Amino acid sequence: MSDTVHTALAVHDPKGTYSRHAGVVMASMFENTGSSVLVHVLHDGTLTARNRGMLAETAAMSGQGVEFHDVSGHAKGVDSGVLQRVRGNWPVGALYRLLAPSVIDSDKVIYLDSDVLVNMDIKELWNIPLNGHALAGALEHADGRPFSALSHKGLMLRLMGGDRKNYVNSGVLLMNLAKLRERERERERERERERERELFDDGVAWLARYGRCVTTPDQDFLNCRFRGDIEIIDKKFNNRGIGLSKDEIAGSILHMALLKPWESPGQSAVDALYWRTFFKTPFGRYLSLDEAVLMMAESWSGSPLMHRHTSQCYKKIWWRFRENVLWNDLTTTAWFYAKEALRAVFAPRRRR
Repeated sequence: MSDTVHTALAVHDPKGTYSRHAGVVMASMFENTGSSVLVHVLHDGTLTARNRGMLAETAAMSGQGVEFHDVSGHAKGVDSGVLQRVRGNWPVGALYRLLAPSVIDSDKVIYLDSDVLVNMDIKELWNIPLNGHALAGALEHADGRPFSALSHKGLMLRLMGGDRKNYVNSGVLLMNLAKLRERERERERERERERERELFDDGVAWLARYGRCVTTPDQDFLNCRFRGDIEIIDKKFNNRGIGLSKDEIAGSILHMALLKPWESPGQSAVDALYWRTFFKTPFGRYLSLDEAVLMMAESWSGSPLMHRHTSQCYKKIWWRFRENVLWNDLTTTAWFYAKEALRAVFAPRRRR
């Protein structure tokens, strides 16, 4: 089993519809590799027995393995304000990748978001040398250009200790679990703490401090926490292009971060690959024609491009106004520089 490729998915599924996307990721990965793959599903209590069974069947159909790790207990006792901030923009499951070093028994793992299609042999990513780094990921900007130093994101990264020139997308990551565990042990010895401090705990504490700066919670944290310790990999391992042709999606890991086939149809090649893969999984293959049509219609009806202006829509407009106007670049930056200055002046000095 030493040649087994370990991968990880995070599932937070309060509506019961998100698990099927994880199933599509698994099926696309199995279809394009001849290697043994073990999928680690990091989930909470929202994963139903039925969906769990379908994920297990997806792996069994291809002769691959799956392990389920219930991480819901880790969220207990976390400051409610932190979780509320995360839930305001991103599902809380986005934080579950931070638990990989604690629950996965492997020296490394490939983490994949559930809006991903693996259209290449996953073994190619697995075999990339980490060169001693804690993480490996593709740059956020496909063209390789960093955030402007005076842009909102550039200023926020400077405040949070990030590197705007080497900022990677966390939707596809090769994680050096052995290095991450050792790094945490070193931090423990420095802090002279009795209990082991997990990466998840560090992430929650960091979000409590920088919550107003954060736009992508797990991604911002990982980039800042491991600045200078991330191996940059080719963009084909995290292909976030829009309107790609069949040739352009070949041999890459597609990350549908902006346009998702179940929300905004229109990318013919990507949409076709997603739905073709979906109907090969237990989530799709057992649907009747009427059930399939209804499911797709309901999915697309939730698209922001295909709905009437409801109260929920106006709430989103108010949220955008609050975040982008009331908390615009100037006020946000000024407030946080003032906060960090006060922290530096009044925070008690650590004993050496």
